[in-house]
Amino acid sequence: MKELIIKSMQSARKKMDPNNRKFCFELFGYDFILDEDFNMFLIEVNTNPCLEESSNILKMYLPRMVEDMLKITVDNVFPKLRKKVRAPVKVEKTRPESTDLPLIVEEEEQAPDEEEISQSPEIQ
Repeated sequence: MKELIIKSMQSARKKMDPNNRKFCFELFGYDFILDEDFNMFLIEVNTNPCLEESSNILKMYLPRMVEDMLKITVDNVFPKLRKKVRAPVKVEKTRPESTDLPLIVEEEEQAPDEEEISQSPEIQ
């Protein structure tokens, strides 16, 4: 699965951001199917994937996926602007114990305050 995702991204990389924009990201949805011999096939890649929590498994994984996506994108743009909050990130009890999906970051919540944002060189 990972290999198919990497190959599809490499094949379209020049068309994804031809203007080389900074501080942009996009979420893609990959659809796979397995045959009776458990061979995996890529069906399609969606540029506007559905984020509807239509099942219990999606109710667990979608919020975590969106949070992790923002941590590896937005939080990396403003690393110095984070203000530490003493409360640690709460891990929901509904999260499965073992998963193939790696958790990118699990640390203290941090948020910029207005003064730090207005003084940021990226904003000025």
